[in-house]
Amino acid sequence: MLHNMIDQAAYMAHGYCLLWKPWLISIHAGSDFLIFLSYMAIPVAIWIFVKKRDDLELKPLAILFAAFIFLCGLSHAVQGLTLWWPVYETQGYVKAATAIVSVATAFIIFPLIPKALAIPSPRQLSLVNEGLAIEVAAHRATLRELEKAKDELEMRVAERTKELEHSKARFEALVRASAQIVWTRDPRGELIGDCPSWRNFTGQSIEALRSGGWIQAIHPDDRSATMAAWQEALRTKKAFSQEYRLHHTELGYRWTAVKAVPLTANGEVLEWVGMNTDINERRRWEDHTQFVMRELSHRTKNLLAVIYSMARQSAKNARDGDFLTDFSERIQGLSRSHDLLVSSNWMGVALEEHLRNQLQPFVDAGGRQIHISGPSLMLGPAATQALGLAFHELATNAAKHGALAQADGSIDIAWDVEPKEDGEVFKLAWQEHSHGSGRNGENKAGFGYVVLNRVVPDSLLGVVDYQMDEGGVSWRIEAPLHEVAPPSEHQQQLSL
Repeated sequence: MLHNMIDQAAYMAHGYCLLWKPWLISIHAGSDFLIFLSYMAIPVAIWIFVKKRDDLELKPLAILFAAFIFLCGLSHAVQGLTLWWPVYETQGYVKAATAIVSVATAFIIFPLIPKALAIPSPRQLSLVNEGLAIEVAAHRATLRELEKAKDELEMRVAERTKELEHSKARFEALVRASAQIVWTRDPRGELIGDCPSWRNFTGQSIEALRSGGWIQAIHPDDRSATMAAWQEALRTKKAFSQEYRLHHTELGYRWTAVKAVPLTANGEVLEWVGMNTDINERRRWEDHTQFVMRELSHRTKNLLAVIYSMARQSAKNARDGDFLTDFSERIQGLSRSHDLLVSSNWMGVALEEHLRNQLQPFVDAGGRQIHISGPSLMLGPAATQALGLAFHELATNAAKHGALAQADGSIDIAWDVEPKEDGEVFKLAWQEHSHGSGRNGENKAGFGYVVLNRVVPDSLLGVVDYQMDEGGVSWRIEAPLHEVAPPSEHQQQLSL
């Protein structure tokens, strides 16, 4: 069969029928060739369209139609070849194949006509598109209105949220300003959630706090009263108020005032809200006030005794006309010590300040005759009064008869604290330097001598070395440091 398709011996080329006229051959050959090219382009275009339209419902018909066009074009190409090569059998087979495909296309195309008719025309599509455009425009207008309403709502929500945040921040600032600890508990008194402010203050863990360990952070002396008051508040559903010492992670026990109120609904407690406020400074000053009152009462009694002794000794040893002067000066010296104690709330007086205050009435403006040296030291109230008496008597004698009565006289006052086996010891030396003072003795029955050699050492549990010669007065005292600069009562309480 293949041999017959290509065997040319039995047939005559179609060009013989056209007498091999060039113009006629060109017309037939050119026409068949152009038709063949056109027919080849159409199946390629259909193939490209089908490949890009995966959703095409008439895809089998399109493929069959492309095959039909291809075979038609191929038949024209074979027909053009017969002008020179008599391949009529090949042409017959091609035409037969074209006929088969054509008949198949014809049979298939009629049932597909309803589906083809169902495909909207461009006009219909245009009308549908116009309707859709109108509907889309309506939806867009609705969407714009919704977006506008949404923006307005978001603006109102933002404004309301800002107001709530401001109110919350103001409330939190108020809480921080009024309390160091804020906590909430359920109706049974159990902790609700976490309590960072309590944990930060006490250093307790959340586990210890939830298991009832909060009572362990309170001072042992305050626990029973606090727990009893809290249980009573839970039972009666009334506000809880108490003051107790709460342990701080860095500062030790500090006084706090706790207040808690129940939040109720229909007579039932929903939760307890409480806060602790640090009142340590207030309690410290209250305790200090009580201490000052006790100290003042005690010191007043002592002061009256000292004044009485002053009056008796001054009257006993005074010469005619000197009693009022001596007594007045000693009262003024005692008053200066008292003023310093009052100004410091009876918490103590700096030794150097005390010295300069007592010596101020007896020295020149520049104080060039006085040389003071020693470490910083705070005197207790008792030591302030006792040493004040000594400094006044020494300064008075120096101004009348000793170093301060001479232009070239001077006084060296030095003190120090030395450690010893039984504790630290306070030492102070008053040394006068004068020439030709003529002082060769002191009335051992006089008030000044009694103060310097008996009253002061007895008050401080110390010993005194008192010397007086032509070179001036030398007075030295040695006493336990805790008698000179003891910790005050309120300081001892604060150290708890």
